[in-house]
Amino acid sequence: MIGRAMKKIIKKEIAEIVVRESSPGKGDQKPRDQERINTEIANYVVGFLNIVFGSDRSSDVFWEEILTRQVLFDYKVDIHRITKADIPAGGLLHSIMYHSDITLNIDKNLINKCKLFSSPFEIEHFKGIKIATKTYALRTLEVSLLSDKYT
Repeated sequence: MIGRAMKKIIKKEIAEIVVRESSPGKGDQKPRDQERINTEIANYVVGFLNIVFGSDRSSDVFWEEILTRQVLFDYKVDIHRITKADIPAGGLLHSIMYHSDITLNIDKNLINKCKLFSSPFEIEHFKGIKIATKTYALRTLEVSLLSDKYT
């Protein structure tokens, strides 16, 4: 539940980054390059992970305000009684990586740094993210069949 709620937050922000960085800027006639988009995404993901696993006040605010509301909205479950200390860092990290399709260079030291430092993740830990999602044609739906019939 928590990993999937975080996926929703991550994917929404990444979609906004792609749209913002893909459109021509002021005075630009062409879209920005893919390298800049990838850098923005990497910086966002590392910053997000640092907020999730960090030990500073911004991490506490994220857990108390943003994540709790997202889980309540998506799953109708109140997680106010669950603190980030109740969840094993390794399990949460793997859940976020799995649900969000994030690839990281992780080792035992990184897991141990989680929840102890304000910024346990660095840009070198980020290897990539799959930002495409699966879509299904659903050709057998009645509305698709009617659409094909009348177009």
